[in-house]
Amino acid sequence: MILPSWRELAWIWLVGSLMFVGGNGLMTLALTVPTMPSSLAAVLGATTPLWLALLETLWPKGERLVALGWAGLLLGLAGVVLIKANELQDPSGMLGDRGPLLVLGSAFVWSLGSVLQRHHRGRLPHLSNAALQMALGGGTMTVLALLLGEGAQLQPEHFTGQAVFAFCYLLVVGSLIGFVAFTWLLGHASAALAGTYAYINPLIAVLIGWLAAGETISGRMIGGMVIILFGVALVRASGPCPPKVVVHSAVTRKQRTPSANAVLSQPSR
Repeated sequence: MILPSWRELAWIWLVGSLMFVGGNGLMTLALTVPTMPSSLAAVLGATTPLWLALLETLWPKGERLVALGWAGLLLGLAGVVLIKANELQDPSGMLGDRGPLLVLGSAFVWSLGSVLQRHHRGRLPHLSNAALQMALGGGTMTVLALLLGEGAQLQPEHFTGQAVFAFCYLLVVGSLIGFVAFTWLLGHASAALAGTYAYINPLIAVLIGWLAAGETISGRMIGGMVIILFGVALVRASGPCPPKVVVHSAVTRKQRTPSANAVLSQPSR
């Protein structure tokens, strides 16, 4: 069993806090702003792949997207905007408050935590690392919520069947499956490609609304889906996956050099 050092625990706490407190926390705070519609939050949150690609470009020895990859990212974002076009027809007053800034800050901080995790090679296995990130990051956000007095708002009438189901669904699908899969992708695919999950979320929401709630799918929505998938395909085709990290043994072979006798015995030219 591999136990993390205090230094590695501090690094895991930093990454977990950036992703959960900064990423999820700022998004949650933004959605409490009365003038912040969820549709605009979905579009601004979809800038995550762009932040990831930009931070990777600025990172020393980070991945540099080619023009095809940037085109795919912008095309995917355009597809998200097209899907949400009806809900964004009256954006007056939306950009005059702190809601959009909180969402953009959420996307940026989540991307920063993702890049830091991507370039830090610890000793812990993948699942253990992801579990500690969720525990330390989520624990930090819980402490902050209690300090802000949110514990007093937990009343028995709030624990409805719908609320409990939503909590369990997000716990299993969003955290145990989604977050673990995302952290795995960060080590096996390009950062920009891993971040394109933010483009797929609106697409999945439309499909679930069609299957579960009987919502209609318009031609504009279908066009947005096609654009998103095409943009993701361009990002995928823009470059190969990063090479796998090979852990070298601490014992290295000594370089063999010819002995003095062998050198002296060689015929001179």
